[in-house]
Amino acid sequence: MAGVQDAQKLDAAASLKEARALVDIPAVSYGRIFAENYGEGPAVAEAWEEMLQCYGEGQATSLRAMCWFLHWGAYVGNTLNGIVGRKPLASSATLLFKAFMSIYYGSLYIFVVTPVGYLIRFLPLVPAWFSTVFNLVLISVASIWI
Repeated sequence: MAGVQDAQKLDAAASLKEARALVDIPAVSYGRIFAENYGEGPAVAEAWEEMLQCYGEGQATSLRAMCWFLHWGAYVGNTLNGIVGRKPLASSATLLFKAFMSIYYGSLYIFVVTPVGYLIRFLPLVPAWFSTVFNLVLISVASIWI
């Protein structure tokens, strides 16, 4: 795990509390608190202030954006899985909401994510710089859809 100085200690942790103590840096704490509170509330605001003090506004803002990116991706993925019957869908989801999610995000998965996933299988091993550039392109494409 990123930020862990001694991975063997993490493997040997006997409890969740022990494991959290090893990785309890502000960025990891903020990500956990963000996920547990859906990005809202006083606990998130408090963790945000701690991150601001530790990392400064630029890096803290980037970390928060990453949390929202992951949260929204999970939300959309779970919603689409609910629409197609792979997961339970909230009973409050209206027909209009289901139609919008199916058309807008369903098309993203069908016409962008799936073909790219299949194409990657056939690519040869590439240098690290190429992987970095390719990942930046994928992130840019994904960010357009958010």
